Amino acid sequence: MSSKNTSTFAISDFSKKIIKATSIICVILLLIFLILKGFKVILLILAGILIAIFFKGIASLLQKKYP
Repeated sequence: MSSKNTSTFAISDFSKKIIKATSIICVILLLIFLILKGFKVILLILAGILIAIFFKGIASLLQKKYP
């Protein structure tokens, strides 16, 4: 009368699909959030590069005029 209790936790295929879809949606939302938060930083870096190019151009013009 020994009955083996071999009940293991098994996830059905439907549950696996739901978990996979939910994790994909969470990753996409996280990437969108990071891009939107980082957008200001990207614009700030671009503005800094443009200002540096502007000042370098002015400096080269002044260097040619006043050696």
